[in-house]
Order: sequence, then structure tokens, then C-alpha cells
Amino acid sequence: MLIVPFFAFAHELETRAGTDDYLRDELGYTDDMLATGARMEDREAFDYSTGEKIADDVLGDVLDRTGQTSTLQVPWADIEQVRLAKNPDLQAWDLSVTVGSGIDADASMKAQVLFYADIDSDAQNNAPDGIRAQTDREWSIDYSTEQDRWYADYKWYNAEADFWAYNIETTAIATISDNTFFLQIPFAELPEGIAPNWRVVIAVSKGDATQIDAAQDIGFPPVKGAAPAEGPANEQVESPVDLRLLVIAAGIGFIVIYAIRVARRRKAGPRA
Repeated sequence: MLIVPFFAFAHELETRAGTDDYLRDELGYTDDMLATGARMEDREAFDYSTGEKIADDVLGDVLDRTGQTSTLQVPWADIEQVRLAKNPDLQAWDLSVTVGSGIDADASMKAQVLFYADIDSDAQNNAPDGIRAQTDREWSIDYSTEQDRWYADYKWYNAEADFWAYNIETTAIATISDNTFFLQIPFAELPEGIAPNWRVVIAVSKGDATQIDAAQDIGFPPVKGAAPAEGPANEQVESPVDLRLLVIAAGIGFIVIYAIRVARRRKAGPRA
């Protein structure tokens, strides 16, 4: 009878997708740290990948647009893995974004899966800061609340006007399946012969509430000129992991001992 409560407790210790559990439990972020916000434009550059790649991203590291705890807690907007690969047969790049749960959008929520890329390696015409920094193209999978469907969209960065323009149509194809978003971008738009710098972001909003996850960053980068956010002390950062191991080890030990005792009693048979 004690086995079920033990495993229920162990399950509660798991990181939940769509939360900031990982930042709190593994990195030691405090309530005060997660209540201090800053504009994305005031932060150091977000991470990016280059060329064909498979990249993992931790679950439980989502924040709102200012880097504070999000109240939305949408598990399918928490990135677990991204993959970019060429598809010569279809003359296109295939992007897949796997998330923390089955995708279940509703008409009350705006949602975007954003693929930012630098297609010409010319830093002079890239966005200068924010989550789009170091890129000049944006393909996205957008959710239409009016039509209850997902569709592909496209923007390009006009450096002279410092503006993301949307006057060019895309022939990219967007699809979803279970817990994965797929975006197929033709070589005519993203040339086959380059190895672009790129990043993937999922952003959802409902009213004033927002939730954002950027692969492969854990949380958000620090404010420009500031040190990366750290927990209060190394011991405090490591303690949640140590506690889990101790609890699991103790529980397994108890189960093994209990099973051995039961087996011995059955083997010995009833007492005279």
C-alpha cells in the first residue's frame, strides 16, 4: 500500500512542461529573480544553431515576454527538440519542432512557432537586438483564431527602415501532428547551398499574458552587461536533484526489502 504514494510523490518531482520548474529546481531561480523583468532588446543575444542540426531543449524553462514567470502554463508551447535538415527530393528544408505535449490550440489564444534565419551572413542587414537579433528572415507557423487553423507566414528584415516587412508571400508548408510542428521551406526561399544561422521560438499569448520559449536557450539571456542569472548558492542549486535521488533510492530499497520478507514468509510456510 505504500508503493503507490511513493511513486506518486516521485512523479510530482518531475519537471512540468509549460512552467519554469527547471529554472527553479535545477538552476535555483528564486521568486524574486523570476519577478524581475527586462525587455528582450535589453538582453544579451539569444543562442542560435548553424546549418543542418538536431538540438535538444529542456522542458520547464518558459517565461513571459519580460523574463518573468508566465501564468499561461501551456505545455505544447514548451520546446523539447528542434531539427533542421535538407530534403533534396522535395527541394526544401524540413524543420520539425517537438514540444512537451499534444498540440491543442483554442480560439482564445494567439500562437506562433517562429523560425528566424540569417540567409546571407551579412551582419549589416540583420536585426540588431531582441529575440530576432542576428537574423534577417522569419518563417512562422501561425494559429488563426478566426479560422481555427495553422498556416505558414513569412517576413523579411528591412534594415534601412528597421522594420520587419510582410509584403512577400511564402510557399512554405505548415503541418502539425500530435506533439510536433512541421515547416517545409522551399530552396527557392532558403537556398540549398548555405548553412544559415537560425533559432526557433514559440510564443503564445492570451490577453496580456504571454509565454515564450527559445531553443536552445535555458530561460532568457541575462540583461546586457550583467552576469548570467545564478541560484543563491551552489548547495542550494544542487539540493533538489540530491533530494530526488535520495527519495527514489530509499523507496526502491524499501520495496526490495519488503518483497524479500514476503518471499521468505511464503517459503517458510505457516507457523505450527
